[in-house]
Amino acid sequence: MSKKQHKKKPAQPVAAATKLPIDNLNAIADKRTGGAINISGITYQTLYATYTLLKEFAGEYSDAGVRLEGLEDIDLNKGWLDLNGQELIQLKSSINSLDAAGFVEMGVLRNFLEVYRLDKAYKFRFVYNMNIAAGNLESLVAQKLKGNSLDYWQQKIGALAKDIPDFRLEDFLARVSFEKVTAEMLFTRSVSLLLDKYKVNPGTELQYLKSIFYLALEWSKDRSSVNHRIFRQAMQQVTDAFYKGPINQAVVNGWIVPVKFLPDTNTDAAAYFDGKAARPEHIASQLPARRPVWERHLQEQLESVDVALIKSSSGQGKSTLAWQTAFNLSPKYTVYQLLHAQLAEYTEPIVDFIKSRVQIGESPLIVLDGLDQQLQHWTAVVLRLTAFPVKFLLTAREEDWYSFSNDLSKINIQITNIALKEDEAKSIYQQLKEKKKVHVGNKNWQTSWEQIREKGLLIEFTYLLTKGEMIAERLTAQIKKLNAGERDSAAKIELLRMIGFADILGIRLKSKTLLKHIQDTTGISGDRGELLKELELEYFVKFGEQYVEGLHPVRSAHLVKLLHEYVAAEDSLMSLLGIIGPEYYAQFAVGALDHVSDKQQFLKNTAEIIACKRLIDMVAVIDGLMKREPQLYWEKNEETFDKVFENGGLEVFIADTLPFMQLNMIARLLESFGDEYKNPSTLLDNLRALSKYNFQNSDVASFIRLLETALGKKEISEREGLSRLLKWIDKVEHSNKLSVNITEVDLLNALEGMDLAAADELFYYFRATQPVRYKSFTTLHKNAIFSWLKRATDTVSVEEQGNNLHLQYVHDPDKNKLNEQSVVRIEVFHSFFPDYDEYHTDLIYLPFPNEEIFKVTRTDAHKEMPAKNLFDPFEVQINQTWSRTILKNYEAESVYDWQNEFIALRKTLLEFTKRCTQFVEFLIENNEARKKPAVQHLIQVSNEALTMIRIRKRFPDQSNREEDALFKKQYREIDEWVLGSQNFINQFSLLVLKEPNQHLTLINLRKMVLKLANAQRGFHDISGENNTYFTLNELENEETTWYWRLRATVEYFEKFRDTSVNAAKAAVSSWWANDQTERLLILQEGLRIIGEKSPYNFLPPSAINEDEYGRTAAIGVIGLPEDPVEMENQLFEMIWTLVPLSSLDILTYDLIIVREGKASGGVRVQQTYLEKLLNLNDTGEFEPSEFGNPIPINLEPETVALLPGVFMPDISGMNLTQDFSKTITALWQLQQYRTFLDPAKPVEQQWFDALEQDYRHKVDRLLSQLEETEKADCEILAPLYEQIFNTKAQVPTSLLVDTLMKKVLDINEQIFQQNGTSGN
Repeated sequence: MSKKQHKKKPAQPVAAATKLPIDNLNAIADKRTGGAINISGITYQTLYATYTLLKEFAGEYSDAGVRLEGLEDIDLNKGWLDLNGQELIQLKSSINSLDAAGFVEMGVLRNFLEVYRLDKAYKFRFVYNMNIAAGNLESLVAQKLKGNSLDYWQQKIGALAKDIPDFRLEDFLARVSFEKVTAEMLFTRSVSLLLDKYKVNPGTELQYLKSIFYLALEWSKDRSSVNHRIFRQAMQQVTDAFYKGPINQAVVNGWIVPVKFLPDTNTDAAAYFDGKAARPEHIASQLPARRPVWERHLQEQLESVDVALIKSSSGQGKSTLAWQTAFNLSPKYTVYQLLHAQLAEYTEPIVDFIKSRVQIGESPLIVLDGLDQQLQHWTAVVLRLTAFPVKFLLTAREEDWYSFSNDLSKINIQITNIALKEDEAKSIYQQLKEKKKVHVGNKNWQTSWEQIREKGLLIEFTYLLTKGEMIAERLTAQIKKLNAGERDSAAKIELLRMIGFADILGIRLKSKTLLKHIQDTTGISGDRGELLKELELEYFVKFGEQYVEGLHPVRSAHLVKLLHEYVAAEDSLMSLLGIIGPEYYAQFAVGALDHVSDKQQFLKNTAEIIACKRLIDMVAVIDGLMKREPQLYWEKNEETFDKVFENGGLEVFIADTLPFMQLNMIARLLESFGDEYKNPSTLLDNLRALSKYNFQNSDVASFIRLLETALGKKEISEREGLSRLLKWIDKVEHSNKLSVNITEVDLLNALEGMDLAAADELFYYFRATQPVRYKSFTTLHKNAIFSWLKRATDTVSVEEQGNNLHLQYVHDPDKNKLNEQSVVRIEVFHSFFPDYDEYHTDLIYLPFPNEEIFKVTRTDAHKEMPAKNLFDPFEVQINQTWSRTILKNYEAESVYDWQNEFIALRKTLLEFTKRCTQFVEFLIENNEARKKPAVQHLIQVSNEALTMIRIRKRFPDQSNREEDALFKKQYREIDEWVLGSQNFINQFSLLVLKEPNQHLTLINLRKMVLKLANAQRGFHDISGENNTYFTLNELENEETTWYWRLRATVEYFEKFRDTSVNAAKAAVSSWWANDQTERLLILQEGLRIIGEKSPYNFLPPSAINEDEYGRTAAIGVIGLPEDPVEMENQLFEMIWTLVPLSSLDILTYDLIIVREGKASGGVRVQQTYLEKLLNLNDTGEFEPSEFGNPIPINLEPETVALLPGVFMPDISGMNLTQDFSKTITALWQLQQYRTFLDPAKPVEQQWFDALEQDYRHKVDRLLSQLEETEKADCEILAPLYEQIFNTKAQVPTSLLVDTLMKKVLDINEQIFQQNGTSGN
């Protein structure tokens, strides 16, 4: 430095790596060149230029000059340095070695010769960093040209210099020198020059080097010439920039601050694990659990973009990821945090400061943690710095990004949406466990993970793992600060009270309603947005456009407790009740009483508020209060319930505790089973040990009485909820009736203008309060009410048959679950007419393709239900809630816990299966020496399995999921398998000891084996792909092998128990394989012999099915007449011919009637029935029974598929004639309504008119579709359309069936012909 310059103040040391990575300079080069070229080559050339500048101008004064040219465009081969017009330097960088041909091709000699032609005094230097290949170039570099190498260069250089007069090769080569130097060498030499010659302060040399590097890029871009004065001025500017920060307004006002990752020794590190937002000091102390996948992702993003954004909802760990990523990059970048950019005028000093950091050689990484209004002009800062080597790392919530993202069209940005994933949850648990921060009660990570899986909240997951043991202390300090007089402290506290209570009660608050409440009660003096932002940051409260909610129930529970130390919780709950929506009244009632000290007063206040609401709101509160009762009852009798759970029979036990229904299930079981079965007796003892439930002393009854008082003599005009409210009131002793004025006129009007549910409310109330008048009314207006109910339930016929009511409805192929359809109709008619003895239903159907097909369908729809078996849905719902609530206490805490326990049971049952198989093999071998020890092991593992089965927990939230039919099916399959296993274990001794009931053992053995695959599949389906924590391939393979081996071994033992063999395993294996094959062969041969002697042909199956009760064989029957009456007469004769099959161990025969290769119906015949026929043949005696007789069956594709050459009826044709068949069906349905509905009754006539219009529209649409594809079909259907819709003629059902059959046969014939076969 010049002595004239003032002695500089020592610059503040800036944290940096001890060795500057070359890729840091690459980043600077990339920024200045647009990144479209070989950045490593540019970096190398610029670094050489930097070193040259430092070396040339290191003295006090030098008249040297350096001209930089072309560094920005390596492809143009202009990486030149011109030293004061005396020496031209060309630089080349490559990772590959260089040979003579490559050296010529790169044009270095051509460039040198162009200058040499103009000025032969120039010197030339080739600077490189690659290896030189052996040969001609190596000789040139070493200046040892002779022989072939000399000839080579004379030829190459001579060709390039042919236009240069008086060219002498020796003179030119004497002026050319070669210098090999690496980027690392240049870096080291440059740093040494700065410290030794320029006397920069240690610790700043790297910043100076990056600054000169940056200037060299700028000078080369402009092809500038640099002399001593220019260079020294530039150095002084860098020095001055070190002191620009402290006087910059952005620094003075703290808008941007440097970040130092230093541990804070004054802060209790444990507080971090209670949910405190991560800060640099936490990162430096290595407190947060690492998320390496996201960290790598963000670091890779920052390599290619200017701005990396981490975006997610609150509690996902955005801050932690941002600061951890910044820390990871701190050796390469200097980290700053931008805190304020809320005004446009702030951006100028912020940009100036960041530029000054670049000028002193820093590579700034600017962190914006939590984009909000304070940083709303952040894009202006980014846009001003796009040409500089500056990176930005942002975090933003979803809603804040929507508000403050601004125009991004000119910003190079990538957005990362983060969420906690399962593998991360596992990793975080392991890291916290290593730090000894996991609560002692947490044995695994999966249970906590499942509780937050839906939202994937990192902070909530951390809370659940650590149990937030210091949250209370932190929240106490925050509340204390609020109470000390913070602005809008009253509003904040009231907000927290409402949000906290809503969160722990499971209620969502509407944002606008809540804020109005705050404005009306405490007022908000400051900016409302600022207030909400502060609450979000401090208390993890989420404000959305529609709803506001607490993000973590644990935090909310602490807040509620702290905020009600001196304020009554009852007051806050009353305020909350005033602002929640009606849909949450029941939820409010379920949990609110747990937080009040004076329940009676609270119920009174609630009743007074709810009395002004709708009837359905009153019912909702009562329903909510009733939901608490089973849990309170369970808590009072927990020990007894637990005892029952451990010994089995919990669901039966709960059924006898129902509050309003005495089922006496246990007593009936005891009566059925007798004293020999211990468990019903034990259950009865436990039932007697329970405390008696007294509804009259319950909170529900208290509330109803208080509600009646609050209602007083108020005239009620509403109808919705009326019957349910009355039913609740009727359950309370000494209660007053509601004051509702309903007359017969109101009931008649209800039929005209109300829907079914609303009318039911009125009818029930009138019947309950005035039964005599109701009876008279319904008798007088029975036909009108019947007509109205027919329309409401889609029932075409209602007939009284004695004191029974018979209902009929038209079959709709698009609607299934006929059993449910029938029950619903019965329940509706029973609700309005409860005095009939029985209620019957039957189906009216189109018999296509024949009557036999519909036998099972008719059976499903047919019901004969006594009135005593019909329960009020109101009572059913109470009972279901009671049962589900108590059972919920015996559900697994998580899917993981359920899977873990169930897999442990499966492994134990597998061990039992192995032990049992071995024991039976010893029995077969009559090996006394090995039987005794084997039986001890078998008893031990049996007891373990039975205990595990008894205490098996239900699936999490199973009570609610049981509404899902698919879940019920899957879980039932698991239960059936477990039950079969349990029964087999219990009954195994019956088989060994040859007891009379040993057949039960075999039934349950087959159930255990045959249901295994269903249980395995059900386990996977219930768990779901996202919830399967265990790999089960090995276990399942073992299960399949051993369970089938057990079955074969036990059945062999049962069949040959009196014959011992030496090698049981081999004997069983051989017998089992032969037995399976021989049974089918015997059946096939038997059917052939029977067919030869009878008028019928019998088609044998390709395989025999089986379930736990036995085997089933499908048999095709050809030769029965088509006429239903004749067929019915010949059916017995045909079955008689099959009597010889009674000797086979096949339990059931499904006889499939076959015509022209297609199945047309089926009959199931039990083996026992054939045995009765055999006995009749032998003795002349027949034992009649209502059980085991032949019954019609529905055709199942799986059954028909077992008969080679037999097809399901008309499936292909029906698929091809769907619109055709739908049209016929619609025409037939309309005819049924016309036949059954009475036009003399206005309601039925109006209903039919509406139906006719709907059917006309439907059929017109179908015909229009057919017109486009099958015009011939329209011609067939047109006469039918005309008769039914226009002339109103009755078309015989048989004609409609024949029309369908003809069409289907035509289509099938076409299909057969296309396949090259005949339909005959």
